[in-house]
Amino acid sequence: MGDDTDWRIDELAHRSGVAVDTIRFYQREGLLAPARRDGRAGVYGPGHLRQLERIRDLQSRHFSLGAIKVLSEEGRLGLVDTLFAAGSGSYGRDELVAASGLAEELVKRLEDVGLLSFDHGRHAYDNTDLQVLHALRGLLDLGMPVAMVVLLAKLYVEHFDAMQNDVLAVFAGERADVPRAQVEAFRARAATEIADILPLVETILNHVHHRAVQRMTLRSIDAGRAAEDAG
Repeated sequence: MGDDTDWRIDELAHRSGVAVDTIRFYQREGLLAPARRDGRAGVYGPGHLRQLERIRDLQSRHFSLGAIKVLSEEGRLGLVDTLFAAGSGSYGRDELVAASGLAEELVKRLEDVGLLSFDHGRHAYDNTDLQVLHALRGLLDLGMPVAMVVLLAKLYVEHFDAMQNDVLAVFAGERADVPRAQVEAFRARAATEIADILPLVETILNHVHHRAVQRMTLRSIDAGRAAEDAG
């Protein structure tokens, strides 16, 4: 087929493994850049091939076409690798339950409190979901009551949702604490440097959470001692 980089649509289909009708559908939906015109014919190149490969990769991660389109329009497809780097693997619900070793009823309760959910146009569970279920199973194995496990999950979800809303307000420039012009300048830069920003934010969150667990543990010990002394 040669090394030229000007391809007709049937050659792009051959190279990508994507049907011609599907390529045309992606173009109509704004998922694929228009062909370059060469007279009356449309001409495609390596950039189109990379776009098709990217779409197939995101679909394999169970992102919907709607989510892929939004990410494409916002120029943030590169964020996916950073934000979902630990989320490899793909599980249907029954597969997740089987791999977790937990009862189906318990997994359902965890779904009901929001610990397990599909976000950002994704339609499958991944290894991060399995890891959290393994962690909860570890707590159960150590004797934590099921009701306590579910309640802890519920509390974490509720409080992190509340914190998320506050953080989004900061990034939207809706808080008076930071001048809006400074927020806008940071947001313009953040999209290209998310790979550096994310681990730093995670370090802060982990530190706050670790200290909170330490304080909670010490208070629990003190409460136990006080109860023993009172008895």
